[in-house]
Amino acid sequence: MKHKGRYILALLIVLILATKSNAKSTIANNCEIYTVQPGETLWQIAGHYDHKDIRDFIADIRSVNNISAVIQPGQELKIPIESR
Repeated sequence: MKHKGRYILALLIVLILATKSNAKSTIANNCEIYTVQPGETLWQIAGHYDHKDIRDFIADIRSVNNISAVIQPGQELKIPIESR
């Protein structure tokens, strides 16, 4: 019975990790490219798009682009967009 519990736990962990991986892939595939303008911040760029929580959206932008909060003029960012 102990082995069955471990097997179920391992299966749940695999399913959770697979779901998170698929969600990130979907976000990365549904992106548009935005070129950073002089003086812009991630907060300002995120404000151009309609999202319920701007903080979560900024986190998505940072994750998809693998960046910190520092951006440079001329830099091209992938902006996750919702499926239409």
